[in-house]
Amino acid sequence: MKKNGEMFKNIALISQLGISMMVPVFLGVGIGLLIDKHFDIMVFSIIGLVFGIIAGYRNTFRIVMSSFDNAKNQAKTKEELEDEEIMKKFMEKHEKTPVRRGGVYRNVNSTEKSSEEDGEIDK
Repeated sequence: MKKNGEMFKNIALISQLGISMMVPVFLGVGIGLLIDKHFDIMVFSIIGLVFGIIAGYRNTFRIVMSSFDNAKNQAKTKEELEDEEIMKKFMEKHEKTPVRRGGVYRNVNSTEKSSEEDGEIDK
């Protein structure tokens, strides 16, 4: 099931890249053609094409960089989860380790305090 989810994300990314590249080009050429018809010259369609290509590349670049950032954050999150799991296992293993406090062996996570820790030393 996880592979299907990644496959659909990749298909969506490819579709988004295609659409974000082509729409600005068509809009630039379309607006340029409308202006060309109004002024009866063929300069604005070429200018619209150039601006559309630039806008399309910019959109594509932003989408790709966003995708890389998301993948990087997900990988970082997986590493952090693995580190937390390792630390949790370490703490579970060592939480019962006896430690000498005030002449008495106690567990590390002991909630009892010795009389020395309280500041009350019996004489």
